Parts: sequence; structure tokens; C-alpha cells
Amino acid sequence: MLTVENLRKSYQVGKTSYEVLKGISLQVKRGEFVAVMGPSGSGKTTLLNCISCYIPADSGSIRLGKTELARLDEDALAEVRNKQLGFVFQDFLLLDGLTVRQNILLPAIIGGQVSDLVENRADQLCEVFGIPNIRDKYPAEISGGEKQRTAVARALINHPLLILADEPT
Repeated sequence: MLTVENLRKSYQVGKTSYEVLKGISLQVKRGEFVAVMGPSGSGKTTLLNCISCYIPADSGSIRLGKTELARLDEDALAEVRNKQLGFVFQDFLLLDGLTVRQNILLPAIIGGQVSDLVENRADQLCEVFGIPNIRDKYPAEISGGEKQRTAVARALINHPLLILADEPT
């Protein structure tokens, strides 16, 4: 399902180049759980950002199925991110002006896929994650754990092929 081959990424700070990803290769099969562990600053977030093409890798290959992600134009990449990838960001990235329920529905809203079925799924996800009582609240009104569960529910709303989670616990 996901294949990463010989991924390399460096950052330039002044005249110094820091190689963060040094030929990373991995494969994730459907239904498989993979954890990438390492100390702070070891490149875990950089790896996720490269896989999702939020930042470009210097070299290497990232394929979701048979699709080489780095070769997609921005519109096609946005569609893959919206329909095939679910994201749980380290700082959750909930939109303050949207309720919990609206934040969960955001990928469907962006994709123009809001229907009664999707709205029911959002309500089911609220139940599953124990947050139905806060679905009409705003992020500023809920706890960190509730924000985290909202972010996970949002990642699941579109039935993604793959979930990329940065420090989800």
C-alpha cells in the first residue's frame, strides 16, 4: 500500500546542511500498524511530512499503491490527501472557528462530500471516541485529550487508506 524507498531530506541552516533522513526505506501493507520511534529531532515529523508531500524530499520514492506521490500536481495531491490519507498532527490543527463536529467533518466539507451518511458517520465517531457531549463546542472550550480525540475522528471521517499520526498519544 505505502512504499518509501531511499528517502533523503536535508535542511540548510546558513552554510551548514543537516541530513535528517538518510536513505529511509519502509513498506506498510493494508491493515498493518507501523510505529516510527526515535528521540526528539531524529526526523520522525520530517518523514511524515515528506510522505504526505507537505515538504519535498531531496530524493527517493514515495508510492501509495501505484501512485508516485511526488509526481502529482497540487490538485491531484490535494485529492489524495483528502480521500486516501488521514492526518493526526502533533498539535492537532483544529480550526478555532469550527465546532468539534465541524472539525471532524472538515475533510468531507473540503472534498464536497457532505451527505447525511457522512454526517451520521461524524456522529458515530463522536460516540466511539466518547465526545458526543462536546460536538457543539469549540476547540478553546475543550481539553487537550478531547482535542486529540477530535483530531483522530477527523482523520477517520473519509475512510482513508492510510493514517499518518504524529505523536498521537
